[in-house]
Amino acid sequence: MTTSGDALSALSAMELAVLVRTRKISPVDIVDDLLARLDVANPVLNAFVVLDRDGARRAARAFLEAQTFHARPPALNA
Repeated sequence: MTTSGDALSALSAMELAVLVRTRKISPVDIVDDLLARLDVANPVLNAFVVLDRDGARRAARAFLEAQTFHARPPALNA
């Protein structure tokens, strides 16, 4: 991915969805960007006591795999 983190954070959810749908970024890219932003902000905000980084990445990968699976022709999904 070539989009910088600052550029990702400036995008709306709809804009991010278009980039994911067109495979310019992946859900994992978005999660990694958000986790990096939390690393900077959370020491000041103290908003999260527990942050399941691995779980967030697993969920993003699962979404990506499910999206790919549903994009296949129905005959191949059987």
